Amino acid sequence: MSSGESESPSTSSGPSDFFNFRSFISPALVKFLYVLWSIVIVLVYPISVIAAFTNGARAGVVAIVAGFIGTIIGLLFARILCETMIVLFRIYEELRDRKV
Repeated sequence: MSSGESESPSTSSGPSDFFNFRSFISPALVKFLYVLWSIVIVLVYPISVIAAFTNGARAGVVAIVAGFIGTIIGLLFARILCETMIVLFRIYEELRDRKV
């Protein structure tokens, strides 16, 4: 076998790779969780604004401003957290492929 024909563990994927923990489902799971978290964060904003308006107009206006800022910060935090997890998996894959 020539050096170009050798098969690395990252190019073959099958049930044996899954059960031997050579391939990860976590990167796909992280992407799914990001979408789920984003939906929840965006849905909580209007619900909290409506709930605040039941306590008065001033509370509703404060909820609109504070809720918007909180939604943006929440979405950024979720994105940064998920990107960090994906980067860790990519670092592992790069190191595994190098076979140092």
